[in-house]
Amino acid sequence: MFGFFKKKQEPIIELTIENLTVGATLEYDMQTWVVQEIYTYIWENNSKSRTYKISDGKRVLFLEVENEESLLMTQPSEIEKTAPNFKQEVLDTSTVPENLIYNSEIYKLTEESFGNYQKEGDEGWSELTAWMFWNDKDEFICIERWSKFEFEAHLGKKINPFSIDNLLPGK
Repeated sequence: MFGFFKKKQEPIIELTIENLTVGATLEYDMQTWVVQEIYTYIWENNSKSRTYKISDGKRVLFLEVENEESLLMTQPSEIEKTAPNFKQEVLDTSTVPENLIYNSEIYKLTEESFGNYQKEGDEGWSELTAWMFWNDKDEFICIERWSKFEFEAHLGKKINPFSIDNLLPGK
């Protein structure tokens, strides 16, 4: 009889690494991290990935999720320190080196991807090209090109999905 006074309840959605929201927290590397921003990528083969910008209050990392089995953790790096000649070589010759040497490790070019990127909450999409260079320890250097002269570098590694836990929704 008085059903119209009851609040309509939203369905409960299980929080997973694939559906985190801004403000959500997670545990990684014995630290609590807060999701600050969310980015969606659509790659040339129509695959999608989602990246979370996370912070523990001191450091900023990026957690890339293609699916719950494939997790990559990266940290921003200055391209001039990571791959000092990369940008100039691409600008001068329109070619990408097959290998990068960083901290005495050889990283081999394994993937070149073209895609579109959108920050959650923004209207438009931006184009990018990403190159992945891997060593034999599941570590990589990702270099992204955002425009003719704008390049970014990230140092990263593949992580075990079980290294992320205690997912809590944002406020």
